[in-house]
Parts: sequence; C-alpha cells; structure tokens
Amino acid sequence: RFLLDDATMGPAVNVSEGRAKVEVASGPNGQAQALSWRPATPAHDLLRQSLPLAVAVVLVLVVVCTVAARISRRAIVSLVEAERRMRHAATHDFLTGLANRSMVSPEFDRMSKTGEVAVVCLDLDGFKAINDRHGHAAGDALLKEVAARLKAACRAGDSVFRLGGDEFALLMSDVSPAKAELFCRQLCLEISQPYLIQEKPMVIGASFGLSVVPAGETSCDAAFRRADEALYRAKNTLRYTPPTQQPESDHVRRVG
Repeated sequence: RFLLDDATMGPAVNVSEGRAKVEVASGPNGQAQALSWRPATPAHDLLRQSLPLAVAVVLVLVVVCTVAARISRRAIVSLVEAERRMRHAATHDFLTGLANRSMVSPEFDRMSKTGEVAVVCLDLDGFKAINDRHGHAAGDALLKEVAARLKAACRAGDSVFRLGGDEFALLMSDVSPAKAELFCRQLCLEISQPYLIQEKPMVIGASFGLSVVPAGETSCDAAFRRADEALYRAKNTLRYTPPTQQPESDHVRRVG
C-alpha cells in the first residue's frame, strides 16, 4: 500500500477506468476483490516537475535574445553612422563643412552633362593679416563666416567648395558668362561686409577668377586652370591693403 500510489481494495467491478488493478481475493458472494492503484506516469511527472525550470529557461532566453538584438541593432547603427561620418570627413572640409577638393571633379562632370558650367575660383584678400593680428582661432572663425555667406548667397543647384586655406571654389550650372560675372561681383560685395569675430569687427576682401565652360567642352582640370589664371590676373590688377589704409568701397576686388 505504501509503495503504490493511491492503493485501495474493493470489488473489481468498481475499479474506475485508467487505474491499475489486480484481483487478490473473492468475496462471500463470489464477487472478485481487487487491489487498484493509480499507475505511474514518469513522463508526465517529469514534465510537470521540469515545467517551472523550462519556463524560467525560456524567459531567460527571451530576455537574452531581446538584449542581444538591441545591442546588435545599436552596434549596426553605430557602425553605419561611423561609416557615414568617415565618408563625410573624406569629402568635406572639417572646419567649414563645405565639400573639399575631392568632390570638385565629380560635381563638375555631373553638371557639365546638362549644360554650361561656370567655374569660380575665390581667394580672400587680407586674410593673412587677420591671422597674424588676431590669431588662428579668429581666422578659423572668419573662414566659417565666409563659408556661411557663400552658401547663403548661392542658388540651390550650385556647389561651394573649400580648396584649402583661404581658397574657395564655386560651380554654377545653367548660367551665362554675364550673369556669372554679375553674381561674382555681388558676392564680392557680400563678402566684404564687416564681420564680428570675437567681439571685434573685421573686414576682408575677395578676388574671383571666372571661367564659363559650354557643356562637355573641356575637362575639369582645364576649366579650373583657366579660372585660376583669371584669379591670378584679378589679384594682380589691384593689390589689397588693410582697411585702415583705404576706404571700405575698395575692398571689392575685380573679377578676372
């Protein structure tokens, strides 16, 4: 009795279905008496006993997978963002945020396929004097302001580049030589307006070299060489002197 689960004695006919039984005696009326018990179910018992552990393991796995998925997603996003920053750093100037020299040729090729391209080389006049007088931090701040004015003045389809130092370049599509020259003169006036850098007013000038190239007529290098030559002529036409030695209207440079 103590080795069997729920062992009972009684008439064999009264043993319910699903219970194990064995006839052990006969009653006075000849009715068979049986010993019955609940049969062992090791698989069911094992499942019942291991169910809490299985649930706990599943929950742990779900939590671990969720955390791993979030970490993986963050790592992927971080890698994609790092790659984007590296690509941007390789093609853009770190100080002004403008496209750098590496982007000039691809952008020129793209624009020249659709029509005329105006190539503008720009060089600041008097920038070295500001660097020497106020320091490189002030010079960097001034370059940022100049870049901001260039971007604000250009049309939506134009491209602005910082080639290095105080040299910039512009690519303008679908513009006539006369309109391109007028734009450069207006831009020259805009750049020559006073700047407030480190709470100090500063004024610089700018010289421009312009070359308008018909669609597909010449290469990027040839177009920039012509613009550079025009810039050289413009800078030597009228040498820049500091603002204390000439009126502010003379800060506007000629366009070659």
